[in-house]
Amino acid sequence: MVEFGMHEVPSKALDMKATGAALRAIRTKKKIKVGDIARHLNTSSQSIYNWENGEMIKLDHIVALCAFLGVSVDQLIKTKDEMVVYCDYDD
Repeated sequence: MVEFGMHEVPSKALDMKATGAALRAIRTKKKIKVGDIARHLNTSSQSIYNWENGEMIKLDHIVALCAFLGVSVDQLIKTKDEMVVYCDYDD
């Protein structure tokens, strides 16, 4: 007999608003212009502004941003706690 169960487990999710705020804070503290980041990442200044306002950032851009800004990924990426529901079963 197979038994199914549902469980809530704590998980981390990206907090893009907080990540965007961290990006803006790091950039302004280091006195780096949006245009400089955009040119380095071969993207538009509008994309950088969008990221600073909470839009999702692709992983390759996160890595490039961290390298350009001289910070670690955990200094840039912020997470929030949330509960995730998943199903499992026992044979």
